[in-house]
Amino acid sequence: MAKKKSYQNLSKEKLLAEIERLKKEFLENNTVSIYEFFYWYRIKSNYRDLEFLDKDIDDRQFRDFYKNYFELTVSFYEALKKF
Repeated sequence: MAKKKSYQNLSKEKLLAEIERLKKEFLENNTVSIYEFFYWYRIKSNYRDLEFLDKDIDDRQFRDFYKNYFELTVSFYEALKKF
């Protein structure tokens, strides 16, 4: 298993540059259909390589995530119904 990189000691500018680099790398290496997005997003954001097990994540964060996720999927469904 690859060792995770620590970003805690990076300056704000270096952190933002690293985020942009990772985003560009992701977009170049991954293709996600709009129909797969919701499943993929839920899986990736929930599990993050099971990182959530080591963190004390507040119940409100879980609630807010699922509320926003639900609202997004309903909006997508409503948009598709118009076709």
